[in-house]
Amino acid sequence: MPSQFENIQIDVSRVPIDMQALPDFQRKMRELRRDLANPTTMEACCIHEAGHLIYFRRADLDPSLSGPMIMYDEACAQFRHGLAWVKPDLRAIRDLNAFAKGVAAGGVFTRVIAGQEYLGHSGDLDVFRGIVKHRFRFNGPTADEILRTAISAVEEDLGEPESTVRGEIPAAIAEIKDHCFGIRMTAPSPD
Repeated sequence: MPSQFENIQIDVSRVPIDMQALPDFQRKMRELRRDLANPTTMEACCIHEAGHLIYFRRADLDPSLSGPMIMYDEACAQFRHGLAWVKPDLRAIRDLNAFAKGVAAGGVFTRVIAGQEYLGHSGDLDVFRGIVKHRFRFNGPTADEILRTAISAVEEDLGEPESTVRGEIPAAIAEIKDHCFGIRMTAPSPD
């Protein structure tokens, strides 16, 4: 069965035209096309990003959404790519623990709801570690300790029968599909 994501446009506007013929760029493009054609991968991606969206909003981090993209990172001289991105406003971080829950939520949602591991999760955790290392100076728990606590908290939220998180998931997935992939859906009403 073909994926509803197969013909989605991949944004390459942040890659100079002359670099788009390079083998590494072409490999990233093939990987994204393969993933867009795989319904299971795309389901995991949407669930993963929905986790970030819900928790970054709860932390008042005004997240922005982007769809499939390849970019060239001049600082490390390599291509970066992804199916979807939910980026929080890092300037708005007031509560490091709430931010950590937003970072951890993607991987937890994918594992708990979709029963899969999503490749983007380890990169999310690495980004968090880097942000903590470069932006926050304090004597307290390490970035890994904060992440472990955040992962447990999100797992607990998903496991609580009275938790409002599960009720937010269908609308968040619909928003990811709409804003990141241009696929309009009607979110089911929570009954």
